Amino acid sequence: MNKNAIWGIFAGITTAVIITLISSNSLAQMAGHDMDSMGGSTMEGSTSGSMMSGSVGNYPGVVQQMCHPEGNMPPHYCEPSYMVMSSVRGLSISTVDAVSDNEVMLTVKQIGSSAGTVSQKLVVVGGSGNLAGATVIDGDWTKSTMVHLKFDGFGTIYDQGQMHIHLFPYTGQ
Repeated sequence: MNKNAIWGIFAGITTAVIITLISSNSLAQMAGHDMDSMGGSTMEGSTSGSMMSGSVGNYPGVVQQMCHPEGNMPPHYCEPSYMVMSSVRGLSISTVDAVSDNEVMLTVKQIGSSAGTVSQKLVVVGGSGNLAGATVIDGDWTKSTMVHLKFDGFGTIYDQGQMHIHLFPYTGQ
């Protein structure tokens, strides 16, 4: 990797950490409020399942992940909620799924009706707490592509309440 690519990845991870800190502070300020009583709903879990708090019966087809112990059986593996962002026009991260303790698989897809072949390289960065990772996505794909993002550090993704994943244009060689 060249120097510009390393700086780009570092900038992306730094941005994700700053956003995590800001989000954590905002959530802590809202912790005393019951979102359902204000007409909203809180989100938990992965983007692939769109987990909502409250009664599952109100949302047909929604799977609710039980991450807070009720009774005597605490959960052993609770996937974090994934906060996804894109800094590339016309592309978004549509799903994130756990593959292992330190790896997720995500789908990057084109949005809009004039989608053609994506020729530029992209970089995906993500992390939370003691985990961080990045991967380069080669161009020459249409509609969507699946990407594996491995995290390096201490602990697992299951130790995180939420993780940030950000898509950037790759500006290296």
